Amino acid sequence: MTNIEYVCPGGSILSRLHPPGVAGGDDEREGIDGVARAYAEAARAITDVWASAEYRRTWWWIGGQMHLSWRWIYVIGILPALVVFLTARRIPESHQWTQAHRRGESIAQVLRGKYGRHLIVALLVSISITVGWWAISSWVPSYVSQIAAKTGGNAAYYSGLAGLLYNAGEIAGCILFGFLADWWGRKPTALAFFIGSLVITPVVFLWVHNLAAVLWLQLLNGFLTSGLYSWYTIQPPELFPTAARATAISVIFNGARYLAMFGPIVASVLIQAFGGYGQAATVFGLIYILGAVAVLLLPETRGLPLPE
Repeated sequence: MTNIEYVCPGGSILSRLHPPGVAGGDDEREGIDGVARAYAEAARAITDVWASAEYRRTWWWIGGQMHLSWRWIYVIGILPALVVFLTARRIPESHQWTQAHRRGESIAQVLRGKYGRHLIVALLVSISITVGWWAISSWVPSYVSQIAAKTGGNAAYYSGLAGLLYNAGEIAGCILFGFLADWWGRKPTALAFFIGSLVITPVVFLWVHNLAAVLWLQLLNGFLTSGLYSWYTIQPPELFPTAARATAISVIFNGARYLAMFGPIVASVLIQAFGGYGQAATVFGLIYILGAVAVLLLPETRGLPLPE
């Protein structure tokens, strides 16, 4: 539920924090709008790393010191939801949304024609990002463990280090994606990240077998494959009018996740069928071609006013 909710309203709200006219007049949306939204995605990545460390500390306190059940971890997990509830009550609805709501426009009416096409194409981009990320990031620890075991190293230590380096690259990628999207454009930036992800996957999983090299490559791997997640907070909000923006973002973000959820169920079968983690990840990495083609079919939205 948390993954379903955090991007959809957040992306819509953030797109209104830098409205038309902030930097370039009434007809332009220049400045740092993409950067601001990319920072939000980077903050999510930083929070993931921080939460992993705090989970271990919290479990040590609850289980080791207070001798309570692991179920209390889930009780503590309710606290962020309470913070969101209290915070959301203080965020006013945008003037644009209020006007669209008064006009009585239905979402089905809005998502006809070009906006419906935008939705389908953006969903294809999302599928490429999510399926590619799942196949690569989730198999990195196991793949590194195999290499470490063959060289006599501590498999658990090196798999954890690989995950840490991957997350560090992810944070940098999410931030830089926003700068590039504002300077270079939404489409060229996403295309460059898709091509980079397509290339880095066989490099990491097939061509390089040195443990140290594979570990350091996780910085670039995370930068490219996870940095793409900033696309969700930057371009989709700019593709749809206010009356359907949050709904469209929800479909784009979560539609791909519902497809990717079958991955862990069939992971072992896929790895055996393709002959190992490296081959399976490389085959799945080909889905970045879909994303590269699909993103070219979307309109460039840098510097344009939000659709109303």
